[in-house]
Amino acid sequence: MLSAEHDLARRDPALPGLDRMLDDDRLADWLADNGMDLVSRNYLRYKPGTSCVAGVTLASGPGLVLTVSAGAAPKLHKSLRAVSDRTPVAVTSDRLMLASAATADRDLPGAGDVTATLRRLLPLHDWTAACTRTLSYKPQRRWVQLVRTPDAAPVVLRLQRPQSAWAAARILRRLDGATPVVPELLGYSRSRGAVAVDYLPGRTLHAGLTSGTAGVRELQRTGEVLARLHGRVITDPGAGHRRDSARASARQVGVLLPWLRTGSERLAEMIESRLPPSELTLCHGDFSADQVVLDETGDVRFIDWDAAGMGDPAADLAGAAAAGLTADQVAALHNGYSEVRRLPAGLRVQTAAALLRRAPEPFRTAEPDWPEQVAARVAHVEEMLA
Repeated sequence: MLSAEHDLARRDPALPGLDRMLDDDRLADWLADNGMDLVSRNYLRYKPGTSCVAGVTLASGPGLVLTVSAGAAPKLHKSLRAVSDRTPVAVTSDRLMLASAATADRDLPGAGDVTATLRRLLPLHDWTAACTRTLSYKPQRRWVQLVRTPDAAPVVLRLQRPQSAWAAARILRRLDGATPVVPELLGYSRSRGAVAVDYLPGRTLHAGLTSGTAGVRELQRTGEVLARLHGRVITDPGAGHRRDSARASARQVGVLLPWLRTGSERLAEMIESRLPPSELTLCHGDFSADQVVLDETGDVRFIDWDAAGMGDPAADLAGAAAAGLTADQVAALHNGYSEVRRLPAGLRVQTAAALLRRAPEPFRTAEPDWPEQVAARVAHVEEMLA
């Protein structure tokens, strides 16, 4: 019996490298043959018939693996030209699969020389002795690093596509001095696609809930702060509020697990038909317990404002619920929110939409049992809409 990965690769012959990319053992062997040691595969973004890119951790640091169809080969060749002589690279004989360090990510122009990027953003500091630690890396999208140096406070450096960096810097300027406290924008370069913000010390709400050091009080406080955010109005919010549609995720579920195609697309249609008209408020845009930082005094701060803008406030609350909060934790968050402003309409439908958007995530994050997890998430959405 074929594994789900091999079955998916068999159904997409346009991507000859997909089978290798989805098999950790084969991927590790190929990388080892080219002088790279695979530690883990962390992230996948898949466009059927066109490309698949993986974020990987190599022994040397974060890296990417890209495979494309023959028709999309120019994209890979552009990536190959971005690789410097100092960067290890692997290319298959058909030149349709490439692996390299994250420093060669051509979509992140500031990644090639991080020290030079820091000097451009914050020229008054000496960055020669800086130590960097990767917080997250999604190939061709963003690379977030914590930078420490002896003569300055820690800095979070976000390397992104230039347009995304511009939008992030713009929204942070609009929110300067806002409640909740947001990271201070320290420097920005559109040409390098780089944004530097101050580091907010503390632990995430997610970590606190997992460890048991945070509970009802922290959730209620988070709800209060989120409600105050939703009460703010900003003009000219840059790129505005962006969110992938539930219909797009339903289509991807159908590609990954064909027997769920009809059901998941039907659920997306039900969601769209049931969403009520909503007010537009300032929204975080990607809200979850991972985006909430609690400092040592218990103050609540929000991070990662890339998707912020005007949108439906129910989507922020729904995003938190869909990201793994229990029913009791959701209730505590809602209780805090309702102390400040009324809960928005359409919360149940928005939560179903957020769950469906997250349905393909176990595949994207390379979970070993991703078929079962994807199917369970679709079943959960169906229960919510029944």
